[in-house]
Amino acid sequence: MRVRCYFDFASTLCYVAHRVFGEMGPELESLGIELDWVPLDLAELAGWRRGVEVEPVRLANAERVVEEHGIEVAPLRVWPDSRAANAAALVLARTPQEAAFRARIWAAVFEDRRALDAPGTVESFPFGGIQSRETTRLVLERWLARKLAVAPPHG
Repeated sequence: MRVRCYFDFASTLCYVAHRVFGEMGPELESLGIELDWVPLDLAELAGWRRGVEVEPVRLANAERVVEEHGIEVAPLRVWPDSRAANAAALVLARTPQEAAFRARIWAAVFEDRRALDAPGTVESFPFGGIQSRETTRLVLERWLARKLAVAPPHG
């Protein structure tokens, strides 16, 4: 059975879910459950501003969840722009490279503390056999343009 698991690379709570579900991998597999990771833009959906400090109540909640699950990570204090990373994850959906790319981005942001929205961060992770940053950027731009061209208008 496939279970959708929505995530945003900017979210500490989503990172915790990634780690917890990773630890539960053998148990989920024994139950016949396969996670279908689907990126979304929490800033857009929730009306949060990118590039500004996370509100204290949200930060406190992230700190509580991190502690409850025993994950050693400091929540991001500034909400980064995750759209490029999320778009790359969409491009890789259901490919052999998907899980490794997702793990590399999570590690870069939450373990290595690399800025997710710094120029070149997402492009620095080759995916799908694409090795150059320029080619990666071109693939993402073309993919996003196609998606926007067929997206239904917001009502």
